Amino acid sequence: MFPTDAKFDAVNYLDLAASYTFHGNITARLGINNLTDEDPPITGQSSCPSTLCNGNTFPQVYDTLGRYGFVSVTADF
Repeated sequence: MFPTDAKFDAVNYLDLAASYTFHGNITARLGINNLTDEDPPITGQSSCPSTLCNGNTFPQVYDTLGRYGFVSVTADF
């Protein structure tokens, strides 16, 4: 096993979201995921099978998109 594959350090992501309801039926949401823009750990090719790994990391476990924001508005009738 190569040194890059020996172990991964812990990665903590900070997500921030808020919502507000207007007039009892309109809800607005906004937020930022991965606020601190943490990079996922990188693994070597030797432990990166193509079915589990993409871009030399494990996207099903770690955030590979970086920081991103979202906004939504919902109206209930």
